[in-house]
Amino acid sequence: MAIIKIHNIKTTVEKAVDYIENPEKTEDELLVSGYNCDIHAVATEFEITKLIAEQVKGTSSKKDNENLAHHVVQSFAPYDKVTPAQAHEIGRKFADEFLQGKYEYVIATHVDKGHIHNHIIFNSVSFYDFKKFRNYKIAGRARAISDRLCVENGLYVPAFRRRRSHGYYEWEQRKNKTSWVGQLEEILQDTIDHAESFEEFCAMLRDQGIQVDNTDPAQGKHIKFKMSGQQRFCRGYNLQGDDGQDFSRESIIKRISDRQQSRNGVSYADQLERISYKTRLHKSQALVNALNVIRSSHINKESDFEIRAASLDQQISDMRDQIKEVDDKNAEYKKVVGYLITYNKYLPIKDEAERKGIGKRAFIASHKSELEAFDYALREIEKRGLSTTIDVDKVLELIKNQDSMVEDLHKRGKEIEQQVQQIRKAAQLVKDLYKENDGQRGFKNR
Repeated sequence: MAIIKIHNIKTTVEKAVDYIENPEKTEDELLVSGYNCDIHAVATEFEITKLIAEQVKGTSSKKDNENLAHHVVQSFAPYDKVTPAQAHEIGRKFADEFLQGKYEYVIATHVDKGHIHNHIIFNSVSFYDFKKFRNYKIAGRARAISDRLCVENGLYVPAFRRRRSHGYYEWEQRKNKTSWVGQLEEILQDTIDHAESFEEFCAMLRDQGIQVDNTDPAQGKHIKFKMSGQQRFCRGYNLQGDDGQDFSRESIIKRISDRQQSRNGVSYADQLERISYKTRLHKSQALVNALNVIRSSHINKESDFEIRAASLDQQISDMRDQIKEVDDKNAEYKKVVGYLITYNKYLPIKDEAERKGIGKRAFIASHKSELEAFDYALREIEKRGLSTTIDVDKVLELIKNQDSMVEDLHKRGKEIEQQVQQIRKAAQLVKDLYKENDGQRGFKNR
C-alpha cells in the first residue's frame, strides 16, 4: 500500500530538488529521472516554462504566495515487497497519469529510510497548454491512481475505500418521498417521455412551474433546472432518469430524437428489446445502455457492430498519428521559445555583469539565478545552431494554432474511444441476450 501526500512549494524549487536528488538517498542518482526536463536543471526549466506562459497568456510575473511547484510524496509500507526500481516505475506511471503528460516533473526514489518512498516535484505551470495546475480536491484522484497501480503490481490495498452515491440526508429524503431532487427527476423523466422536441420539452417544464436556464449553449455550458420554492438551480448532468441517463442538454436532445426514430417501423433495437422480455436482462440498466448505443450508432444488424467499431478505431489511429506529429514539433518549438525568451529577458543583466567593475562580484551573487538561466538558455540555442534574433511572436502564434488543433483532436479522440467501448459492450450484451434466450432468435438479419 502507498500513502500519498501533496504539498505546495512557495519559496525555492532549487532547494527542494536538491534535497530529493540527494545521491546518498537515491543510490547515486540511479533512482532519479525527469519528464521533459533535465534533472540537473529542473528549477531553470520550470522557470523557462513560466516565462513562456507569461508571454503567451500575457500574465504578470511572480505574485505573493504563488505556488512555484508541487511536491508529491508516495510512501510504500514497510511490509510491501517492492524493489527500488519497481517503486520508481510505479511512481513514474503515477506521475504520467496524474499529470496527463502536461507538466514537467522530476521523480526521485529514496531508499535511506525504513520504507521506500518516491518524491515527485512537478511544475505549477503546464508546458503543454501553459495553464496553472489546479490543486483543488485532487487528493482523491491521486490516491485512486496510486491504489490501482499498487494493485496491478501485487501490492496490498485496503478494500474499505468506497463512495456513496447520495449523502445520508438526500438518501433519507428520497426514502420518505420528500426529496425535491427526486421529484424534479420524476418531472423531467415524464416530460422527456412526452415531448416531441427540445423546445417543447422546455416549454412543458415551464408550464409546470419549473425554471429552465441555459437552454442555449451561448447562455451557459450546462442546462439547469429549479422547482418552485427552491433557492438554487440544479445542473442537468447531476440529475438522473429512470434509464440511468442524465439530463444534460445533449442527453435530452438525443433521447427525444431516438424515441422519434424508433417509431418508424420495428427497428433492430426494438426487436432486441422484444426478445429480452423473457430474460433476466429485460429492463436492466445494461440493456437500456446497449439499446441507446444501437440506436444512436445506427446499427441495423449484428454484423454492423464490428464494422462500426473498426471504422472508429481507424479514425482514432489516424488522429493519434496526427497528434504525435504535431506534438513532437510543438515540443521542440516550445523549448526553443523558452530559451529565446529567457535569453532576451536576462540579456540586460548579463550585459551589466560584463560591464561591472567595482561591485561585480556582489552583483553576480545577487543575480545568480538569472545569470544561470541566461547561460543555460544560450547554450541550448547554440547547441541547436539557431540565431538569438528569431521572431518569438511568430513562433508563439504557430504554437498556439497547433496547440488548439491538438486539443480539438484529443477531445474528438476521447469521444470516439468512448463510442467504440460502448459499441463493443453493446455487442457483447447482444450475444449474452441470444445465449440466454436459448439461441432462439426472433429474427435473422445478419
